[in-house]
Amino acid sequence: MAEVQDDNGLLGGAVSVGDTVTGVFVYDTTAATNGSTTATTSCDVTTGVGVVNALDGLTFRSDPNNVNFHLELDRNVKDAAGNTADTFLFGSSTNLPLNSQATVDRIAWQVDNPGSTTLQNHQLPVNTVNLGKWRSVYGLTFEGHDANNQDSTYLIRAHLFSISQVPNGTLP
Repeated sequence: MAEVQDDNGLLGGAVSVGDTVTGVFVYDTTAATNGSTTATTSCDVTTGVGVVNALDGLTFRSDPNNVNFHLELDRNVKDAAGNTADTFLFGSSTNLPLNSQATVDRIAWQVDNPGSTTLQNHQLPVNTVNLGKWRSVYGLTFEGHDANNQDSTYLIRAHLFSISQVPNGTLP
């Protein structure tokens, strides 16, 4: 864990910088995309995908009955400074609550490859993402708020050090 912002104690002190997160994210590599341009492929999926992460007794999970999952590949895209990069990102915005007091508003992961040397095309990766070829600036993030007070929020940020493929492509 790289960062924990929880000023109001919504996580009950269960998460600390340095903790380890384990998890699974699943997507259909043949899913229809929203379209591709020369730079971007995006895919909004409502079935057959999701994310589950366990962290010190807390479970962050896509809602399997109401999946709202976005996957995006950006290839050779220029930033404001004119530098190019490849980007792989996903976000789950319909998730089960942590408990009766805390929501999970968003689970997201983003990695970038400065210089655009990683993505050769716009196909969703069939194999595991090779973390050695990507830089994690934003990382894996979990965001939510107090179920009774939207101004009381938390943010957790982690950076992945290993990743492996799930044999059957199903969530636990």
